[in-house]
Amino acid sequence: QHAAFAKESKSYNKLNTIYTEALQVHPRNIGLWIEAASYEFFGYTNPDTGEVYGGGSIQGARVLMQRGLRINATSQDLWVQYFCLELHYIQKLRGRREILQLSSQEETEEPFFADAPIPTIVYKNAINSIPSDVAFRMKFLDLCSSFPQTDKIEKCITTSIEADFSDQPEAWIARAMYVVEKEKSQTKNEELDMEKGFLVVEDETYQQPSKRQRINGTPPVLKILNEAIKALPIPDMYLR
Repeated sequence: QHAAFAKESKSYNKLNTIYTEALQVHPRNIGLWIEAASYEFFGYTNPDTGEVYGGGSIQGARVLMQRGLRINATSQDLWVQYFCLELHYIQKLRGRREILQLSSQEETEEPFFADAPIPTIVYKNAINSIPSDVAFRMKFLDLCSSFPQTDKIEKCITTSIEADFSDQPEAWIARAMYVVEKEKSQTKNEELDMEKGFLVVEDETYQQPSKRQRINGTPPVLKILNEAIKALPIPDMYLR
């Protein structure tokens, strides 16, 4: 409420102090941790003037997320938003490189963008804290679809689901549905000009099966479903 009042009264410079004091009183308020971290990284934009207050601190946002998770280690929303924060940061760095045309650093920075080491660490820590929830892991995959060049971390997530939930029909169906949505998205992207940079991005990592592969080979979704039936030859799997 104090943060909302500060925004309404245009006392934007007080937001940092308000969040700090509020979190000391309400450390179990998940939304407050997320809002405070968002302010640290994105800042707050005055809707009247467009001026941005605060923001720009990935370190401050990380500290808040980590503190929040130490207190609320099983909060799915906190883990997912922390993961999202790190993807936003990579996107921001990629955009900065594109805008400034930092070609000399391209070879050293590209593995960082493609491998996404920090988001991967966040994901692995998240599933260590919440190990038995397929739907929770799928939330990370859904987030990846909103960012470019996330194939490696998507592979990490799907591999973990396959390894940990091979005896659960829901996990197989979730993986199959993910492939379907991935192919739909790729088809849509093929019909539009892909954007580049922080404002616009190009996804060069995902390789859509060629037309020949689609005709002569087994579609990826059917391959997963065939593997599912072999792994779980039970009536429930066939019905699904």
